[in-house]
Amino acid sequence: MPRLSIIQSAREMSLLKEVLPGVDQLVIPLFQRGYIWTKEEIQDLWDDLMALSDDEQHFLGTILISQSDDRGNLGQYEVIDGQQRIMTIILFLAALDDRYQREGMSSRLEDYYHCRGTTDSTRRWLKLKLGSAHSYFEEFLKTKRKEDKCGGRPKLKERRNIYDNYLKILELIDEQLARWTERSKRVEFLNMVVKKMEDIVVIRVVVPSNAEAYSVFETLNDRGMTLSPADLLKNFTLSRVGQEHINEALKVWSSMIDGLSEADQSPTRFIRHFWLSRYDFVRKKDLYRGIKIVFGSSDSKSVLHFLSDLSDASKEYIKLLRPLEEDWANNADRDGKIFKSLRVLSAMNVYQCYPFLMILFLAQRSGQITMGKLIETVEFIKKFSFRYSVVGTSPSGLESMFSYAARQLHKADSKLAAKGAIDTLIDHLHSKSSKDEQFIDSLGLFDLSGGNKGLVMNVLKEINFAGTHNELTTDAVDIEHITPQKYSDAYPNLTAEAEEYICRLGNLTLLAHGLNKKIGNKKFEEKIPYYQQSEVKLTRDLVEYHDWSLHPIENICKRHSHLVGIITELYALPKVEELA
Repeated sequence: MPRLSIIQSAREMSLLKEVLPGVDQLVIPLFQRGYIWTKEEIQDLWDDLMALSDDEQHFLGTILISQSDDRGNLGQYEVIDGQQRIMTIILFLAALDDRYQREGMSSRLEDYYHCRGTTDSTRRWLKLKLGSAHSYFEEFLKTKRKEDKCGGRPKLKERRNIYDNYLKILELIDEQLARWTERSKRVEFLNMVVKKMEDIVVIRVVVPSNAEAYSVFETLNDRGMTLSPADLLKNFTLSRVGQEHINEALKVWSSMIDGLSEADQSPTRFIRHFWLSRYDFVRKKDLYRGIKIVFGSSDSKSVLHFLSDLSDASKEYIKLLRPLEEDWANNADRDGKIFKSLRVLSAMNVYQCYPFLMILFLAQRSGQITMGKLIETVEFIKKFSFRYSVVGTSPSGLESMFSYAARQLHKADSKLAAKGAIDTLIDHLHSKSSKDEQFIDSLGLFDLSGGNKGLVMNVLKEINFAGTHNELTTDAVDIEHITPQKYSDAYPNLTAEAEEYICRLGNLTLLAHGLNKKIGNKKFEEKIPYYQQSEVKLTRDLVEYHDWSLHPIENICKRHSHLVGIITELYALPKVEELA
């Protein structure tokens, strides 16, 4: 809660009957985070409401608002805390109104979240004004009953949450309505839910216009959802750039967050990786504090420069974690080794190396290292990370090792110093790497389990490339189980112990998209014609296994050993002296 000295008023009120009718508009300030509630919070709120007795109220926490700077509109307030809950309640009202209309009734629930002009009653506007998502939110509430006009599920996270949560609310309502065939019973249930919504109470707290709003926001939680370091950093940067630069800063910030959101990347993780690569090693919980200490006394120009660097780095970060072949096409890397290595790293979902990779590519672009040095270093990190993942060694200390190397490389003032920073890291990684015997033993159990599908797919592609030096002409391939997962139909004599072999590497290959579904659970002999026509050499080679159907387990183990030998060679770690 804010200090008592800056509170103008605080009292318990009905959200629908008193708080919303008492304002012309509630504006979400620029420094606020977007709408982040998910279906989990929707379910929690629904369960809370359904558990209420008839005469019981539901307390939904504190709503903190401040008088808008627009003195010409005394009915406009800024929401410092409460956006998530207010938006969710509006979505509930919209969904309930939708179901009333389906029953052929007018509910007028929209009046709770719309305001009408005093001189022109036909003029209406939403009582809640969002930031960048406002136009989408407004249009969504208008067209929510016409799915073809909603444009499908949005890519941007805030809009996606609005869309998903609305559908979740409809699902929860419809589950209950399906219990009755009589219209009167369904309407009675809707009336009951509306009554529960009207009985929601909050403590409305009003503080002076923008009085310590940034510092107040920094301390608040919404229904136990702690502000993330990214939320806090947005608040901090916008409070430091000055009023004349705030729109510019907001545009840069929003563009960065939208880009990360579309790529399904965590803003907080990216900001932390950026910080680790250039400034200092901090844990996630200390990230915001660390940034605030460094930039707490900086002028607006320095903060804007930091924000610009952050935004530029986010674009490169997305390319690293979600690699596309066209982003990494380079005449100096004709075999596409960088793209292939990044693709394998992305499939592993290991993140410790990315602070270093961010600076490594920056060093190549600035001429500190050659393209050859870049390629061999990225390949080394791929091989090390794969071996580490397969063996299952604890990653303790790896992140700090990569981050320290990133900072050393970032401050390197010569090509020799840059090479020294990279070689020192490689030496340290060698000391952390598993021995070949341990790696080979662990590969014996390497399979599709534990979310390994993407990694297995890329490893099979690498094995195929090693045997042909030809890339597949399409990415539209699926993982094919040679002995089918539902093996009982084709191989009735196999016992339950065969289960542990079905997802092993020796039983897996690649097949054109959709073709594996076509051949389904056929016997090996029936699959051979399809295998022979495949452009994947790894798959065509299966015709050499003449007795697969007679001895599937033995052949899986034999082929597995063969593939493990190839992988061991592909992922052998070169010594520093063997590198450029």
